[in-house]
Amino acid sequence: MPPARRGAFSFEVVVYFLILITVFISFDVFARPNYASREKLNCIQCHVSPWGAGHRKMSGKIFGARDLEGSVNNDSDRYYADFRMLYLKDFKKTNQGGALPNGLGLMTAQVSGYVPIVESSDYTLSGLANYDAGSFQSGPREVYAIWENFTDIWYKPTSIVAGKFFVPFGLMHDEHRTYTKMQANAGLREYEVGAVFSFDPLTSFHLDLGGLDGFDANSGPGTLDQNKTYGLVGNVRFNHEELPVMLGASYLYHNTEAINKPDPYAYSGYGVFSLSRLIEGFNLDVLGEVVFAKNYNNPADNKYITQFIPNSPGVFQNYLTSVRNETSRGFLGELRFEVTPKFILLYKFDHLAFNKNFSSDAFIRHGFGFRYQFDANTLLLVKLEEEEVKIPNFDDKLQTRFDQSNILAVLRVWL
Repeated sequence: MPPARRGAFSFEVVVYFLILITVFISFDVFARPNYASREKLNCIQCHVSPWGAGHRKMSGKIFGARDLEGSVNNDSDRYYADFRMLYLKDFKKTNQGGALPNGLGLMTAQVSGYVPIVESSDYTLSGLANYDAGSFQSGPREVYAIWENFTDIWYKPTSIVAGKFFVPFGLMHDEHRTYTKMQANAGLREYEVGAVFSFDPLTSFHLDLGGLDGFDANSGPGTLDQNKTYGLVGNVRFNHEELPVMLGASYLYHNTEAINKPDPYAYSGYGVFSLSRLIEGFNLDVLGEVVFAKNYNNPADNKYITQFIPNSPGVFQNYLTSVRNETSRGFLGELRFEVTPKFILLYKFDHLAFNKNFSSDAFIRHGFGFRYQFDANTLLLVKLEEEEVKIPNFDDKLQTRFDQSNILAVLRVWL
């Protein structure tokens, strides 16, 4: 690898300066983490999952309606449906190999049920099953049992989730395409089999600890004893009711039990700053996450890496070989400004360096757009994205999904 070029140091300074600011201001994650920070909500207040995203409870449906009129179907926790249509137009690499297909498609069509099995004054035991009929990845998604404890004893778990689920790693961003999620193969489309114990020892403090069995490799979602692997995950977050900042950290580890093959692991630091808690009526949220991942720069352990860099002979394969044992670093930054309850302006910045010591050799994405909510359960998201590659010798040669200039639109309806 060539020595670090000009610009690497400045990026290092910016990233760590933002982290230090967040740490010194204070110490929950959500599919809408800015709402968790702004409203000081715990994830399980709106979702079945204690770490957020997925099936919404009745309170989550009402909150998502944002006081707008429409057919909401908010009268039950027991069912939830989420349909998303995607339109994509790539202006840089139309019809070239590796580019995302242009046109309109059914992105996701999820239907889930949440059924009580045992109910008492102290706890409940329920089951959840989710199926996706979308064209990108159809089939069962989350399938698990959840035990929720209502006794006020700090050392007892507030919930236990056992089954198949996406892991509580990092910022639960509602977009699975963020570089930080793909970097560690830990997005909302990757699932593990296992159990997670969640604790709320303080009102503002949440902890998830879990054991996983079934590494989500290239062949598909994790299943019991696939590749004879196991994993560990930990997630902690703090969201004090009087502070404008939410902070969190996560750790993820997988044991491959393969000879002469290092085990992949990753750790994340994330935060949300809500200016509305300082200036009433000014709803600007700043989200940020930094992820470091070791031994994930291998197509055998990360199904996304070949979407960035093709595993083909020549310069690309040489580069993959050179970074295979290096630590990658990803950064996500996002601004969300709520002009009205219906209309939100968005800016997102993704940065991924497969070798953290050469941060200027990176994949970079800027996304500008807006979200407009027509009624209580229908919205449109439109974004213009510009992606570029700063790795030497890759200019005009890289035919992968993350060297594009595109516009995308997502129409979303939920019930």
